[in-house]
Amino acid sequence: MNDVTSKDADDAIEVLSRFLRDSLDIEAKDVPDIDDVKVAIAALIIWNNFDETDYEIKNLIRVFESKKAISYADLNSQLKDFVPYAMQLREIQKARSVFDDPSPDDLF
Repeated sequence: MNDVTSKDADDAIEVLSRFLRDSLDIEAKDVPDIDDVKVAIAALIIWNNFDETDYEIKNLIRVFESKKAISYADLNSQLKDFVPYAMQLREIQKARSVFDDPSPDDLF
């Protein structure tokens, strides 16, 4: 899991966005599996190099590592700030990559 790619980060954001949108909707048919949500959270923590001792990250990890059943409402409340922040970071990374990657023809 330490080798998270940009595609993995994009996929994780998509999974978590769908979870936020659909998890509390009784009629939703496309709610991501909780294991997929856990993997997506872990991927974004690794991709963004978030400090796992940070209060908000620690609480997020605590919710999805709980031995009890995971409450979709609790997880949803934890993700409502995390997902937009991760999306914003990803957009910044994409914008920066345009300027950081030298073109193959640019030797100097």
